[in-house]
Order: sequence, then C-alpha cells, then structure tokens
Amino acid sequence: MSSWERFNNRILSITSAEPGWQVETQTLTTENGRTTAGETTTLPVIVWAVVEVTDRDDTTYTRVEPVFNDGSSLVTATECRRLHSDVEPEPGNPKEVIRIKVIPPGDAVSTADPVGSIRRADGTPTAKETR
Repeated sequence: MSSWERFNNRILSITSAEPGWQVETQTLTTENGRTTAGETTTLPVIVWAVVEVTDRDDTTYTRVEPVFNDGSSLVTATECRRLHSDVEPEPGNPKEVIRIKVIPPGDAVSTADPVGSIRRADGTPTAKETR
C-alpha cells in the first residue's frame, strides 16, 4: 500500500464541534536517525467527521477525526498528514511527519499570549508552564 493509499480515507458524515476544541499541529523531521520537532500551530476544530479508514491489511473501520483549516482548506487530521507529510522521501531528503494533538475545551492553549507562556484558554497555568 502506497503512502497515498494509506491516507486516502472517506468521510461518511460530519457534525458540529463545540466551541473551544482545538488541534495542535507540529512537523517532526527525521534526518540521519535524529528527529527534531518544528514549531506548533494551534487551530480551532470546525466540525467532527466520521471517517472510513482502510488499514494496510485492507481492514476497514470508522473513527472520528477533527476537521480544521490548515491555512489553505478544511481538512481532516488524516488529510492534513497526507498533504503535509513526506513519509517516503527521496534518498537524501528528510522524512517529515505531521503530529496532530486534539485539545479539549478545558485544556485549550491560548495562542494570544505574546511571551509564549502556556496557559489554558481561561488564563490558568497548565502543568507545562515553565515561567
């Protein structure tokens, strides 16, 4: 199964997302056996999609995925990975994989803080806060 087929899933239905749900995306680059993490981007979940997935062994099942705007279009998490990952790079090029983390409303990270401290949307610090 090619990487294109691996990410080629089908949306069966959608439903609205409650306000506050977000996804955090990050590019992980592996080169010479060393993986580095790029900057994270936090985006609001627009809707939830029931997606039909086919595994490498041709097993088919459904799962729920967030749908968000990746900067150019509305995409499911799987579609975002397909569009922005390079899991089978040409020799000499790094492998790039998109990591997507779903953040529930109570744990949503505010992206408005210019100094970059990590806080919930309500302004309270998370366990990750280092300042």
